[in-house]
Amino acid sequence: MATEPSTTVPLWDGAFTASLPSSFKSISDITQSPDNQEVLLDSANSTSLIIELTQRVPDVDLEPADFLSEDDGVGLAGRQRSDLAVLRHHVADLTAQDREAGGILHTISRSEKVEAGASTPWPTYIYLAHMHPPPVQPTNIKATEKVRSATLAIALARAVPADGDESRASDVLVTVSVRYEDGMPDWQRLYAPEVDARVKRALEVREAFLRSLTLHDEGLFGED
Repeated sequence: MATEPSTTVPLWDGAFTASLPSSFKSISDITQSPDNQEVLLDSANSTSLIIELTQRVPDVDLEPADFLSEDDGVGLAGRQRSDLAVLRHHVADLTAQDREAGGILHTISRSEKVEAGASTPWPTYIYLAHMHPPPVQPTNIKATEKVRSATLAIALARAVPADGDESRASDVLVTVSVRYEDGMPDWQRLYAPEVDARVKRALEVREAFLRSLTLHDEGLFGED
């Protein structure tokens, strides 16, 4: 992705901006996305990016052991481990429809904390998984309702206003999804993402987005 031309993309009328490859185009209006979502598509690479501003999930409401394995968040404890549980809670919501239809979510790499962007120094966590469709899907459902083979590079930023007022805090969920229209990817390649060009690019898109994410209007956080 280093050689790809990039552009600064406005999100929510410029409340946020971030840098993305120029091949990503906004389709939020076309898809009639809810107001809390921005959707961009790179059709040439079967890759979509969804940014969702959600109500903050209180970490005290979740039990980390219900969402995390021993491999998740190695070296993290307390608030940070609870934040990881919030990430996996969001992932469960994000994939619920596909899982209810028989899809299986495979973890590719464990959940972990990463460095946030300089302009948005919020606690930030990442996760990489693959949605595997069931062996047999009903023939009487619409194509749009079928579980699709997709790799999901997900990130969660626990956004807090500059004044630190957590009553106005939000969760920013970022999902880079690579769809496989040409059949299942090679599992060995998926579990070594650096050798699968499409997965490697998805990780680079996610990293570039997080690194460049900039907040311009704190009014997006709402009032007390």
